[in-house]
Amino acid sequence: MNILKKDICVFSPSFPSYQRITVGGYLIVDQKHLGVSEYYCYNSTQVENSFIPFLLKTQTNFPIGQIDLKDVVKGQKTILSKINKLYQKGNKIIVIDSTSEQHLADIFSSGLKFDGSVLFAGSAGLANNFPNIYNKNENLKINIENSESPVIVVAGSRNSIMEDQINYLKNRVNFAELKIDLEQIFSNKDRILDNYNAKCIEAIKANRDLVIHTNAIYNEEKLINKKLMLEYKLSFRELEIHIKTFLGELISKILKNNCVRNLFLTGGDIALGVCEELGIYDMDILDELLPGIPLAIANYKNYKLNIITKAGGFGKKDTLYNLINKLKNY
Repeated sequence: MNILKKDICVFSPSFPSYQRITVGGYLIVDQKHLGVSEYYCYNSTQVENSFIPFLLKTQTNFPIGQIDLKDVVKGQKTILSKINKLYQKGNKIIVIDSTSEQHLADIFSSGLKFDGSVLFAGSAGLANNFPNIYNKNENLKINIENSESPVIVVAGSRNSIMEDQINYLKNRVNFAELKIDLEQIFSNKDRILDNYNAKCIEAIKANRDLVIHTNAIYNEEKLINKKLMLEYKLSFRELEIHIKTFLGELISKILKNNCVRNLFLTGGDIALGVCEELGIYDMDILDELLPGIPLAIANYKNYKLNIITKAGGFGKKDTLYNLINKLKNY
C-alpha cells in the first residue's frame, strides 16, 4: 500500500465454494472458526487466531475497520457508503464480511466505485471478479509439453483432507509412494536425503507417478510434531520451515539429473520451499484446472516445468486424482 500509494485496502478472504466465509470479522472454515480448525498454528489464542482484524494488527500499524454481514447483504450502495465512512474516519484496511459469491461480487464492484485508489486483498473468491471488468471471454489455446510424463506430487500439508486425497488416489493409480519420516530428517539429514533420492529416481525411471508426503497429518500431531518440537527446542513455525526446506532439497536433488517436467506442489509452504531451492521466482499461469488451483509453467535450467499448486485443505477426496488426469490429458 505504501509503495503503490493506495488509499485503502478492501480485504475479504472468503472463498465460499471451498467453505471459507467471513462473519463478524471472523474467518470460518468448514463451519468452524479458524482457531479451532486444522489450520490453527499455535501462535495466538484460538479466538484471536480466527479474528482477521487481530491478525492484521500484529502485522501493520494501519487503522483497520470492518463492514458486517448485515450491511453487506443490503448490496453495493450500502457497502460503498460504509467504505466511504470508514475511510473518512481514517481507516486504511477494511475487512468486509462475505458468505456468498454474490457478496464478493458486490464488494468488488463497490471497491471499483470508491473515489480513490484501492488495493483488493483476498483469495481466488474475490479475484474471480477481476475478468468481469473487461466483459469478454476468450477461449485461449494453450499448449504445454510433456504433460503425459511422470508427475511428482509433493504434499507437506498436515491437513487430513490431503491424506484422504492420497488414499483415494491409491485405489485408482499405480503410483510410487514415499512417506517422509520426520524424525529421521533431524538425525542424519544428508544420508536420508540420498536414500530418499535413490528411491524417487527408481520410480521415475520406471515411468511411475510419485507421491511424496510426510507422516505428520493432523490427527498424529501430538505424537509426532510436539515430540520433535520438545526434543529439538523448536517452535511450531520452525518445525514447518525445517520440513519445507528438506522437501525442497529433496526435489532439487531429484531434478538435478532427471528430466522431470511435472510438479504438483500442495501446501503454500511446500510450494515456496521447493521453488526457492530450484531457483524459481516467477511463473506464468496457464490455466485454472479447478477453482483456485492453477497450472503454471516455470523455467528451470534449460527446460520448462509444468507446476500445479494447491492449498493443502482445498478440494474433495477425488481432487488430486482429477488434477493429475487433467494435466496428463491436456
